[in-house]
Formats: sequence, C-alpha cells, structure tokens
Amino acid sequence: QVPVGKGLSVDVGRFDTILGMESIDANRNPHYTHSNGYAIQPTLHEGLKTSYQLTDNVGVSLLLANTIDAANNGAASNTDRKTYGLALNLTAPDSMGQLSGATVDIAYINGHPNGGADAVQNLYVGASIPLPVDKLSAGVAWDNRKENGSGNSDSVVGLYLEYAHSDKLTLNSRIERVNDGPKGAGTVDAWDITVTANYALWAGVTSRLEYRWTIKDNAADNDSNSIYANLVYEF
Repeated sequence: QVPVGKGLSVDVGRFDTILGMESIDANRNPHYTHSNGYAIQPTLHEGLKTSYQLTDNVGVSLLLANTIDAANNGAASNTDRKTYGLALNLTAPDSMGQLSGATVDIAYINGHPNGGADAVQNLYVGASIPLPVDKLSAGVAWDNRKENGSGNSDSVVGLYLEYAHSDKLTLNSRIERVNDGPKGAGTVDAWDITVTANYALWAGVTSRLEYRWTIKDNAADNDSNSIYANLVYEF
C-alpha cells in the first residue's frame, strides 16, 4: 500500500493477473483442478500493477507488463510484445436487498506471448451472486481468448455453485461449456463437470475428494472421467 488516496496499491515485479474466477494458488480454489477458463487466461505477469478503490462499491486495476503469458521473461529482441490491461470491480450496495454483496468483474488484457508474433486479447466477465437459498452461493464466468493475427478464438462459460453444509463440509460444483475455436481438425467443443467435497479435518488442514467428467462433442474423441483426492495444509 502507498500512502496516497484511498486504497491505492502498487505491485512491481511479478504478480497475479487481473482477471479470472480462480487463483493460481490451488488452495484458494474450491476445486483441486483448474477450470478450462483458467487454461486460456494469462496467470502471471512481470511489470507494474496498480489497484485503486474509487468508492466502497467501485474498484479499478491497471497493468503494464512484459508479456501476456506466465513465462519468466527478461528483455527480448521482440520489443513490441508489451502487455496492458484494465479491470473494473463492482459490488452491489446494501440498498439492493437480496443482491447486496453481489460482485461483477470485467477485465481486458492485450499483449504478446513470449516468442509469439501475433498479439493476444483476453476478455473476462465474472459475477458472484448471493442466492435466496440458505448456505448456497453461485458464480458465473465468461472467458474469451482471441489471437489477433489468425483470428482464432476460444471461449468458456462456467457456472460455480457452493453449498456450505456445515462448518467443516463444503460441497462445490463447476459446470463449463467449452468452445474450442473455429471448427476444424483438432478442435473439440465439450461440456466439463466437476464436483468436489471439501472437509476441514482440523485448523489449517482440508481434505478434498473430486470427480471430473469431460463430455466431448466429437464422437471420435473419448470422454474422460477423473477422480482426485488430496490434502491441503496451510501455515
């Protein structure tokens, strides 16, 4: 934090990106595996990021970085690969009743991947929505990645549901629709469903049991089923 204005923060060096529903740190996510939306996002940048809380309900972020991908990059011969991005965060005020506390995030990033000739654009819209059902909350996310030169575009729409069954047990689900660029050889649209039970064994330790089912539109490709079990220890 810098002692100027209200809620102004500055990051210099390597930092998380300004868009996305999920974190690069798996322990902060409701599921062990990352989403398909996360797979087409930038995750880390090197450069400058500033965030400013304009009001209690409106915040903005700006980044200027080396590249749009997560590689650890120094100076390179391609001097046109600069990356810039802007994000807007909105929080519904108490006066909105049932929607009070709901959030909407809108973010855009444009830049060159390391070694890539064509610029890439990422657009993200996400929302966290309180529901009238006790202990149940929801989130929605739309991710789009477009390569400027080729015009190839991938997009993912995701629905997140969380049910806090008890202080120890939380049930989470993630349903995604994946549109894998223009139709042609090598492209596969799919539905992806993930269900995870998170159980807090004791303070700082959480156990997870996760099932993931990917249903591909192309009959020539096999669907996939995966089961994951893991322990998360935070200290």
